[in-house]
Amino acid sequence: MERDKSHMNGCLKLCFALIFSTVFLAHAEAGKTTDFETELTQLLDKINAANKQLESVKADINYQRDIPLLGESEKSSGKFYFVPPDKISMALDKPRNEEIYSDGEKWWLVDHSANQVEIYTVDAEGRMAESAFLTLGYGSGCEDLREKYDLKLLDKTRETKENNDVKTHTEWHVRLTPKDKEKSARFDQMEFEVSDDLFLPHKVILYESDGEIIQSYSLNNIRLNEKIDDKRFIGDIPRGYTTISQ
Repeated sequence: MERDKSHMNGCLKLCFALIFSTVFLAHAEAGKTTDFETELTQLLDKINAANKQLESVKADINYQRDIPLLGESEKSSGKFYFVPPDKISMALDKPRNEEIYSDGEKWWLVDHSANQVEIYTVDAEGRMAESAFLTLGYGSGCEDLREKYDLKLLDKTRETKENNDVKTHTEWHVRLTPKDKEKSARFDQMEFEVSDDLFLPHKVILYESDGEIIQSYSLNNIRLNEKIDDKRFIGDIPRGYTTISQ
């Protein structure tokens, strides 16, 4: 009898311990969520502040396209230029082998592999929806993002780089999920990474077809507020290329 009573007391203690642990972990997780939401708001405010000082962007760009199920990966590099609110120039070498331009009124998509140029007029919001991700977090800041997407701070990391001097570097990783599920969207989710050196996104990750296709654009060697000639944002149609206008 004493053994049964002792066993029962042990079970009760274990149950109470499990309940306490569950409640404690749930409370800790809720606190972490609240902290992340607060930090996300502060981060977006800093991105907005950085955008107010932004006049232009010049950068090297690295592109990667992965199809995990097939084990396929494609990488290209090139140059990226941007002037707020909507002037864009991007050129990627082989195998991507394409150029994208926008002067704020038209878009040119130059496909050198297909010897083809597609020309679009901008949509009602001043941009071509298919390529809006190129300026994610730039130019208009984060107001548009909050209207169209649910934003979630996935993680925050600190890195220390030694280059003569020791420097601690903080980076945030944010996910964007379209609010309008009914509206046709090419990308199921998008993510961007931003660090505390510029407070402007330096990497964009795009998930297509439920994550079967993953594309990323990374900016390196970023230079801000340098003069850029307007001619750079007007597409050139190479001789012999087919032109498609929409």
